[in-house]
Amino acid sequence: ELELLKKKNLREIIELKKKKHQFNKELLKAKQLELRHLEREQKALEKRIIIEQKALEKRLDLQLKDHKRQEKEKIYQFKQQVVERLEKYSRNMKSIVFQVNKRYLTKKRPPLAFIDNIAESGECFIKNQDTPDNDYLFLLYIKGENASERLINDISLEDRTDTVDTKVFNPKNVFEASDYIIDRLALLFERERQDLKKAS
Repeated sequence: ELELLKKKNLREIIELKKKKHQFNKELLKAKQLELRHLEREQKALEKRIIIEQKALEKRLDLQLKDHKRQEKEKIYQFKQQVVERLEKYSRNMKSIVFQVNKRYLTKKRPPLAFIDNIAESGECFIKNQDTPDNDYLFLLYIKGENASERLINDISLEDRTDTVDTKVFNPKNVFEASDYIIDRLALLFERERQDLKKAS
């Protein structure tokens, strides 16, 4: 009986060991499946993060481009307002140069030239046609580091017909500036005539 009991116990132990082995095998399989499932989830999550990151970068890039475009438009609008502020003055200066060249200059004297750089640098000037641009007679501009400052400052006219002098005009006083330029040119031409008389 004892032998039988031992054999029975041995069979039960062997059976339990088999069951334990089978359980461990199934547990390992389940863990491997779970691990693979987790790995798939992790990869999917990483992929989603990359896609969302790219989408966010694209959105930020578009926002930055839009912001730059708006800034450019704002600067352009300011520039346009500065141009409009100087336009009446520049038109009058151009007209003065045309009239002087047509009616008052002798053949001995080089004609005047009007250079309009308002759109590029916010200034325009009158010079003798045969002299370099930096050797001007009158320079029109508005003081200011940027367009917003130039929109509140008065208009400056630098006069180099004799000694260097700068006159400041209210944007509305276009004709006052025109009269000043005409008077100064008349004095310049008179001095030149006197110098020619002395030389001859």
